[in-house]
Amino acid sequence: MKRQNAFSLVEALTGLLILGLITGLLQMGVLLVKDSLITNKPAMYSWIQFLHNIETDQNPFYWQKLAADKTQLGLWRQNKENGEAKEYILKLTKKTHTLYMSGVDGGYMPFIYNVETVKFKKIKNNIQINVVFISGEHRNAILAIKNKKE
Repeated sequence: MKRQNAFSLVEALTGLLILGLITGLLQMGVLLVKDSLITNKPAMYSWIQFLHNIETDQNPFYWQKLAADKTQLGLWRQNKENGEAKEYILKLTKKTHTLYMSGVDGGYMPFIYNVETVKFKKIKNNIQINVVFISGEHRNAILAIKNKKE
């Protein structure tokens, strides 16, 4: 009886198992790399979107007070449609590393994630914002919002 050159069922299943393990490990590695890139490299889009939301002309924000430690900024906005005025606070939460805006009477709107520190500084009649991200990246801008008293 001649023996044929072929893989046995056990050898074939072992090969498939090894290929499956390699594929699974590669997928996990790719996902970890993607996640670390997202976490450590804040997107320029989120910074630009934040500036756009704060500097909108439709219902403009006005700054009204700067906290003594310069980590919180009091904002005010009047709705053009109904004339209703609302106060907001722009601040950083250390727990989630998120720069967000909260309404004095409630509400919460996250703007930028992975923020290590934020500082506001009064420059003439405008406010400068300096943000340091967890990745070490720095961003700063002079916000085109006026003082409420003007």
